[in-house]
Amino acid sequence: MNQRVDPAQLMTKVSAVKRETVAVLDVGTSKITCLIVELPDASEGENARPIVIGMGYQISQGVSAGQITDMVAAERSIRLAVDQAERRAGIKVRKIHVGVSAIKVVSQLATAEVTLNGQVATSEHLSMVLRHAVDELYDADYDILHAIPVNYAIDESNGISDPRGMVGQVMRVNVHIVKAPIGPLQNMRACIERCHLECEKLVFSPYASALASLNQDEMDLGVLHIEMGGGSTSFSVFYENKPIYIGVVPVGAHHVTRDLARGLNIPLASAERIKNLFGSALATGEGGHEEIELPNVNDSAHIVQHHMLTNIIRPRLEETFEMVNAQLERSGLAEFVGRRAVLTGGGAAMSGARELAQHILERDVRVATPMRLNGLPDMATGPAFSASAGIVAYMRRRQTDQLGELSSEPFIIERIFRWLRRNF
Repeated sequence: MNQRVDPAQLMTKVSAVKRETVAVLDVGTSKITCLIVELPDASEGENARPIVIGMGYQISQGVSAGQITDMVAAERSIRLAVDQAERRAGIKVRKIHVGVSAIKVVSQLATAEVTLNGQVATSEHLSMVLRHAVDELYDADYDILHAIPVNYAIDESNGISDPRGMVGQVMRVNVHIVKAPIGPLQNMRACIERCHLECEKLVFSPYASALASLNQDEMDLGVLHIEMGGGSTSFSVFYENKPIYIGVVPVGAHHVTRDLARGLNIPLASAERIKNLFGSALATGEGGHEEIELPNVNDSAHIVQHHMLTNIIRPRLEETFEMVNAQLERSGLAEFVGRRAVLTGGGAAMSGARELAQHILERDVRVATPMRLNGLPDMATGPAFSASAGIVAYMRRRQTDQLGELSSEPFIIERIFRWLRRNF
């Protein structure tokens, strides 16, 4: 979990070590968060943690379910969040890693092979077989966010993590491809550029959230991670330290807010506040008869009992977990999850969410908070901030994502010629 430390002491300890300073931005439906972080130097060892030196936070405007719906409003929110982080860190940001979500994300497993003919497998062979795998699922209407090798094999030997230096006849690879419609991603990049920032990498936020909240045993033995966001709920399956499937259902915490506003005849702002203060997916100890005073749309107050909130909230959360379960079963990968599930995101903080998930998913469920990061303010240590912390975690293990290795100029030119041949 996040460790509270004295920033002055941290700066004294690392003053003799040159640390890389990076910035990350999580653009969500509910909020926009910017973190400016010092990454540990390689000489500090694998257990050294990044240090947050600046944070900015704004209510999200102009963004819905991972898409820009109002360019001007979204730009304003992003600028304010970044400016706040810059002032607290005392530096200016030019390049940034951006976390995004998308309802229509596609998760696919690609398989490819390359002939070795008895030669020693080299980095060039790895690049070649990975390019073949990515090209297998190439679609001009989609942008690939991640390409993560799940398994290498040489001849009959499977389960190889790094085949370089090995000898064989044929090398095969299974690659997990995560891609999303190109239009919304182009709009996101355009919005970032309007803020005079260079987007170094788009990261799928729910995947990043898992990296910040899962422990090593969970990643190795198999786990279902569920990110309960504002506009959607995303989930990922980890097995043997790799994500093997990612899915999204189009229901999130904002749907609960709208249900409350309609069911109780109150403004959306009041519904959000009531949800955060009194919302629960389970009946309370007193049978739900506690009285809550609510303002309605005419600004006149009326009284409701607590069980009325639960009767509105519970069906929506049940629907969410049932949709996740159904999509997981359709993927054919439910057996790799085992008995564990982890909840993150703002919706995970709601009272009773864990117990309801445990009942519907029939798994041991815990609510996770960001790990592997020092210096987070107290307000950012809850499950709602796992995604922004996870982008930092992603940067520390980005070598597992081979998409950057496939962005060389020859490969880009090859892809352009391929697209021209297919379309003209």
